[in-house]
Amino acid sequence: MDAGRGTERLMMTIEYDDAAKALEQAWETRALIQPLSRSAGMATIDEAYAIQSAWSTLRERNGERVLGRKIGLTSKAMQEQAGFDRPDFGRLWESRFFVATGGRVEMPAALFLQPRIEGEIAFLLHSPLAGAVTIEEVLAATESVTASFEIVDSRFERRDFRVIDTIADNASFGAFTLGPWGRELLGEDLRRVSMILEQ
Repeated sequence: MDAGRGTERLMMTIEYDDAAKALEQAWETRALIQPLSRSAGMATIDEAYAIQSAWSTLRERNGERVLGRKIGLTSKAMQEQAGFDRPDFGRLWESRFFVATGGRVEMPAALFLQPRIEGEIAFLLHSPLAGAVTIEEVLAATESVTASFEIVDSRFERRDFRVIDTIADNASFGAFTLGPWGRELLGEDLRRVSMILEQ
């Protein structure tokens, strides 16, 4: 074994864990922190996802469960605005899943730092997907779909943070809720499905 390589890997693991702990502290205390691209020297997409994974692992060791995945930057317009060429993804944590009752849901505002709400379409899969897949393969693996609301939130105190910062920050996950599952929307062209948000 190359001792130098082993030391390098160990140092990287420690750095990821330190970044994960900083995100966890910001999550728990609701205190903003510096973007990790500045404070931790994070520079690549792979490093950002490694930090996100380390943070989720830390939470899972303390009883958290991952209920699913969230996908962001799904439109070309959003990707161009962010200077990115692909969607990003994060994890949906059970501790921030709020069940809607009678079509209504309440979430404590004190949980969040810089919340924004987004309308989404949620997919419930009956079989797993991996690697590069087509739209047809996604639909074939889908049990049902529903409307969803996501609260996106950021643990970072500056608004000029980079996309890799949001990836490390679990794709800016805050919370989510789901409508009733059904198959009606599977017969629709989902590219043309819209949602109206009213205050």
